Amino acid sequence: MDNIYFSLIILIADVFLLYLVSRKTINEIFNSLMIVTKTKGIVYSLASLIFFPGTAIHELAHFFMATVLFIKVREFKIFPEWYGGRIRLGTVVMEKKDFLRGILVGIAPLFAGFAFFWWLSAFKIFPNSSLLLNAILIYFMFCVSTTMFSSYEDLKELINTVPFLILIGVGLYLFDIRVDLNLISSGRLIKIIKDINTYLFYSLIINVVIVVILKSFRFGVTKK
Repeated sequence: MDNIYFSLIILIADVFLLYLVSRKTINEIFNSLMIVTKTKGIVYSLASLIFFPGTAIHELAHFFMATVLFIKVREFKIFPEWYGGRIRLGTVVMEKKDFLRGILVGIAPLFAGFAFFWWLSAFKIFPNSSLLLNAILIYFMFCVSTTMFSSYEDLKELINTVPFLILIGVGLYLFDIRVDLNLISSGRLIKIIKDINTYLFYSLIINVVIVVILKSFRFGVTKK
């Protein structure tokens, strides 16, 4: 079943699974660091350092999308800072935006992640013959895959898409408007989606391995 519908279903499934597993990965990293350091301040500082490349891409995606959509950015930070007793990895504060632009800005990090994975595939950078380069790229894939999902504030914007999409679906049905996605699925688009799916799967495996390693570590420490 080599069509765009199947590829999109796989994409959605990959994203959903990666979201669930990456949340578990983040929790395991924080818990493991807490066992080692026993200090919240150090844990937050180390975590911000670990996730910094992904955080930078996440916030830059918000910033560039807001700029493209002519939304004024009031504050832009990609470096960690202490805020309210906790460390804030990065932030982009914008002027009040309308419904559609708010959604686009909110999901920008997700598509930035897709673009990163497609770039890896397009230039055939990973996997390669260099062990060091593979290790660096695995780290970046991990960072991007765990930070490309929207924050809580961004997800509030996405919730508004549900009635919007339902309204579009009802309109298409009532007016009998048929959208043939296969018209745009000839070759190139399907390949791009498949390439992204491949690297989403790689990222899923990376996160699973990290979870297993850290769980084993915590189990070993607590058994002593």
